[in-house]
Amino acid sequence: MGHVIVTPEWKSLLSDLSDPIVILDESGKRLGVFSPAASHSLYESVDSPASDDELHERLRDPAPPPEDGWVDEPDAEWDSQPISSEQSGELTFVDIDEFLATF
Repeated sequence: MGHVIVTPEWKSLLSDLSDPIVILDESGKRLGVFSPAASHSLYESVDSPASDDELHERLRDPAPPPEDGWVDEPDAEWDSQPISSEQSGELTFVDIDEFLATF
C-alpha cells in the first residue's frame, strides 16, 4: 500500500475525524476515501477477565469440540424452551440454485 505524507495543516484537519470522509479535488472529482485510524480509547479502561497470556494461549491451542459434537449456546435456556411438535429438530440443507429459483 502506498503512503501520502500530509502537511501539518492537513494533519490537524484529519486528526479530529472519527468517521470516514470522501476526498474530492477542486473540480469535485472523487480522489478517494480517508478512514481515520481506530481509537482504542473506549477500551483502555476495560479490564479483560482473561490475562494477555491466557488469550494468547487460547489462540495457540483452541479447545477441542465436545465429544458428542454438539456446541451448546451458552445463553440458551434449553430446559425451559421445549421444542413444539411443529418445530423441526433437524437442519435442512438446500442447494443454493434450488433456493434462489423459488423467488
